Amino acid sequence: MACVQRLELESFSHEKVQMKPTMTLVWAATATHPQTVTQTVTLFTPVICRLAAADEPMKWTVRITVMLTISH
Repeated sequence: MACVQRLELESFSHEKVQMKPTMTLVWAATATHPQTVTQTVTLFTPVICRLAAADEPMKWTVRITVMLTISH
């Protein structure tokens, strides 16, 4: 999945849980977060999208924040 290749993940998987597409992300430990974190994203998970103008005309960037409970 190209959408997760740029993220700092140890691993990821996707499956259907109760007929709902689900993706599980395992975030790698970093200096600021010394433990790995597992995060599950499902279809219709609430997110916050922030759009910002890029340096070039007609270009923009997006930052997506997923509103989830994180388990260790």
